[in-house]
Amino acid sequence: MILQKYRTHRSCQVTGEIHKHNFSIANGKIFLSKNGAQLLLEELQKVLHQS
Repeated sequence: MILQKYRTHRSCQVTGEIHKHNFSIANGKIFLSKNGAQLLLEELQKVLHQS
């Protein structure tokens, strides 16, 4: 038997937050909260500026 943490379909994939205002990108493959989107944006900007 393998136990896994229960994840709701619309939980933020960056922060794990579950909120009715989470939104999807990439044709519904990625769900983000507003906070998660901000964190992701900051990380992407760091990576792009390093190139």
